[in-house]
Amino acid sequence: MKLEVSLSAIQYDGMPKSETNENGTENSLIRQIADLDDDRYRLEHQIVMVEKTLDVMGEPTRESQQLSTLLHLRYIERYSVKSCCERLATLFHLDYISESKFHRDENEALLLFVRIYPERDDLIVKIGS
Repeated sequence: MKLEVSLSAIQYDGMPKSETNENGTENSLIRQIADLDDDRYRLEHQIVMVEKTLDVMGEPTRESQQLSTLLHLRYIERYSVKSCCERLATLFHLDYISESKFHRDENEALLLFVRIYPERDDLIVKIGS
């Protein structure tokens, strides 16, 4: 003997339907998360572009490598000017780098960076003091 059971939903034609209840707070949070995700992607992209530009910038000569390293120490690793001078002197086997020479080299490095950086319209560079 075989027993078959079938359930079917009752269909109410012509009955009023309720509107979808949307949670405004939830929708706002979802939009904020999407915006933050977009911002994170843009920042990650910019970081990669800066790192690649510094790599390319440092390739041709020892002087350009020193300029690239200067920018990396100062703006990526956030060393003070004095610490940058000491690190650069050590890395490039120099006796001494004065702070005035550092600033001249920094200006030159920033100008070179701007010429190489592919998305230069996004840059705001202040040269000089």
